[in-house]
Parts: sequence; C-alpha cells; structure tokens
Amino acid sequence: VPNDLSPPNVLMSWINNMAFEIPPRMKRDGRIENWGLPSVMLASRKGTPADHCVLLACILLGMKKDAYVCKGQIKDNWGRLLDHAWVLVREGSGSVTLWEPLTMKRYHLKGRWEGENKKKDGGGGDETAVAVVEDDGEESDPAQQDEPLETEIADVKLMQADIDLLPVAMVRQPRAKAKQQGQEKAVDRGEQKGEIQKHRKGLVFAPLTKVLGCDLETLTDSPEDQDKRRDFFPALPYETVEVCFNNFNIYGNMQNHHPGFVNYDFEKETDKPLWKKFLTEADKANALPVEVDVPLQPGLKPAKVAKMTKDLKEELEENIRMYRQRKGLDAFFEATNEEKLDQWIEHFEEVRRTDPEFFEKSMFSYTAKNGEEFEYYWPKPIPVQMDPKEADGGYKKGQEKKWVAQQKAFEKFCDALDTFPVKKDMRFRGLPIHFSTPEQDKIRNLLLEWDVFRAMLNWPADISYVVHFRLFPLASGLLSTWAIVATQTKQVDMPEHDPKTQPLLPPDMQFEKDEADRKAAIAAARGAAK
Repeated sequence: VPNDLSPPNVLMSWINNMAFEIPPRMKRDGRIENWGLPSVMLASRKGTPADHCVLLACILLGMKKDAYVCKGQIKDNWGRLLDHAWVLVREGSGSVTLWEPLTMKRYHLKGRWEGENKKKDGGGGDETAVAVVEDDGEESDPAQQDEPLETEIADVKLMQADIDLLPVAMVRQPRAKAKQQGQEKAVDRGEQKGEIQKHRKGLVFAPLTKVLGCDLETLTDSPEDQDKRRDFFPALPYETVEVCFNNFNIYGNMQNHHPGFVNYDFEKETDKPLWKKFLTEADKANALPVEVDVPLQPGLKPAKVAKMTKDLKEELEENIRMYRQRKGLDAFFEATNEEKLDQWIEHFEEVRRTDPEFFEKSMFSYTAKNGEEFEYYWPKPIPVQMDPKEADGGYKKGQEKKWVAQQKAFEKFCDALDTFPVKKDMRFRGLPIHFSTPEQDKIRNLLLEWDVFRAMLNWPADISYVVHFRLFPLASGLLSTWAIVATQTKQVDMPEHDPKTQPLLPPDMQFEKDEADRKAAIAAARGAAK
C-alpha cells in the first residue's frame, strides 16, 4: 500500500472515487447478493457498497490494521430495512472505528473491546485432579477401589424410562389444602419490574450501556452528560450488525442487534459467548486464499488526463446546446479565467482529503474586504470524534495546520471575487460538483437528475454558460472528477429558494410559473363546481 494512502481521510477519498453501482435486483430486494473481489474492483473502478468495503478492509489489513467487514442493516427513507456493509477497525487503545465509504465518515466507539495490551482471561481450571482420601488420611489407589467384592451387589441406576415402565396404582392423590384468603402477600409491581430489568441486564443480548465508567442509563439532560453521551455513544446510521469477517474468521453476533451497544472481543471466551466463530482451526488450515498480493497500479499520465478533461467539457457543452435547442433557446458559452476556477476546485479537493475530525467548526465564514459576507457549510455538522491514539500524535497537528491553510485559501478566494472576469452588468453564479466517476454518460445522467441544473437549462435567452472540469489523478488509475457548471446572468435580485422543494428560477420565469399555477388552480375549482 503506498504511503500516500495512509492518512484516513485520504484513503476514504480514494475509495470514494470508485463509482457506486447497485444492481436492479439488489435495489428491489434490499439484499447483498455477492461480494466482489478486490482485483475486479480495481480493474473496473466501480462496484457495490459491499465491494467498496471488501477492498477497504483489504487495504487496512495490508497496513497492519485489525480490520473486519461488517454486514448489517440500515433504514431507507421509507423505513425499510436494507442490507448494508461497513468496515470496522479495532484500535490498540481499546476503541473501535467504523468506516463508512459512502459518506466518507468515521465513527469512534470507546471501550468496546479489551485492547491489545490487556491480558485475556485465561481458561485455566478446566483440568482438575481428584484424589480419594481414606479415613486414615492416606491416599488410596483408585485401581484397587474399582475391584468389586465377591459378596457385593452392583449398583443399578434407574433412568426415567425405567420408572415409566413400573406399574402405577390408581390411587387418588390427596387434595392440597386450600389457602386461606387474605394471607397471600401482595406483589409489588415496582419490585417485580425491577427484578425483570435486573434479569434482562444479565442476558447476553442486553445492550451494552456502561463503557469506561460512563453509564448511559444514569445520564441526565445536562450539557455535561449530553457531551458524554455523544462521546461514548455517538449516533450511528446503522440499525443492526449481524456478522463481522476478515481473512482469518467469520464471527456471528450473539449480543444486542445494534452495533453501538455490543462488545467487539471476538476471541474472548465466556460462559455466554459474545460472538460465534464459524471457522474452526481445521477449517482455517484447509482454507485457501482467493487472491494474494493484489498490486495497486500507478496513476494516469498527465496527457491522458488532459484529453479526458477536454472530452468531458465538450460533451457537456454539446448536451446543454442540444437541450436548449429543443426548447427553442440559444446556448452561449463563455471562456472565463480557468486558473481561478482551478484554484477554487483545488481548495475543495484539499478540504475533501483533510480529516474533518480535527476541525471543530462545520463551516468557513469570512467577511471580504468589500464588506460582503461569505459562508461555506458542510452538508451536516461533523462531530469531533477522534481516536486518542491519533489525537496525541503528530497526525493531529498536521491536520490542524491543513485546516488553517484551507481557511486562508477560502478568504483569499473571497477577496479575489471582485476581480473575477465577468461581462458588464452580469453576475457569475456557479456551483462546484464532485463525481465518483469520469464516465460521460453517468455524469450527464446525474446532472439531469439535479433540480438546480435542470432549472439552469430552462433559463431565458439572455444567459451564457460556463463549463469547467478538473481531474486529479490518483493511485490505481482513479480520478477525482470535479466540475463547475456556472452561468452569467443579469444583476437582479434572485428569489430565495430551497433546492430540495423549489427549483431555482429567475424572476421573470418565477412570475410565469406562479401565474400558471394560479390559473391551473382556478380551472380546477371551476371544474369541481360544475
């Protein structure tokens, strides 16, 4: 594994640049049908989320990590349970880290196993020596005691089957004495409930609510306890964990169904097993590896990357031109300052490759020299969940320096917007978009599924488009694909909108849409009255 891939977020960004493809049958049934090989994944540069997890676990194992692929379930937007996979890494400090390739997030669970430095509980005491002691205190020979005497009758042990064969006399059983009313002790429901809860806590599938002295059941709503809750019991996107496996064994979960309330001591032997091993030592001795030493190919050459960048730009411009022609509109394209656009994309690529766990904020905010305020938000606030081993090392300082550098780059770009080349009385409006694939057809389909992009295609004639692509070559021939789709429109106040619920429209088209909706409502009311 190259050293460039060793930082966690760099590795997550690299694995996320492989396209996610789910077969139609898997979409319909919500079940993982098969697990792809890492070599096939690297050759095709695409696969299911389960295939991504297998490749990620193999790379982490190559980096001498104690990594496992976990198979469980998540809920979709309609509440349906779907099969899902993620990667689990057991840290030496006793915590475990859950890696999610889909969202490039990591979740740290503290105190979920004993750790490498803590000694396992031994299994001694299984073999016991028993000595028969006579009345005089001397040990007797067990062989002499086994010899029966001549007049001795051998002992016979009656089993339940023998007892059932004995004749039974039809004798009426004595009637039990009637209990006197009023002397039976009343059952306290509170005590009975407490006994049931106490018994439930002792079951193997009871949730793990006490970790490193933090008891979840005793936490209150105070800010300090809420911080402890987020620190020891973070919110996870998973509903169940069923099995965990790697190249050594397969372990079935015998504990609570939720991955945040279980113990990950796979090898620990207890009276009530926590995990069930599916492979014995004989099975592992006879097992043969499917693939060994899968190499990672180098990145693409700059000439090929430049040609792919040019082809992507020309293809998207042609698609926009043909779409607007069918609508009876013209399409004009402007050649803007590509160097500044490249700087903006490089900033986003560095943010993507920098570990978010070492940046406490969830946004960049800056007031430019001209007084204009700029803010850049992440999709969701990222909680600070760092592993103690990483937090105390030089890795944390390096990531914090990178975040400071990216904040300065953001401020520099905001100050330079006044000198950005734009036509007179026009406004440059655009959005950077990242794709996990450089394939032209998939990029076109993904853009057409975006409401904001479709609204931009339907804007009036006095508009010009800007299309810019930037591809970053990565290991094994992967590409981090970025695109900026922008427009130059007139300097007008745009209406406030929510991209999820309302398309982005200019003022004149927004008025036409509102007027059309009003006329349609009037026509519907008249039809109902008739």
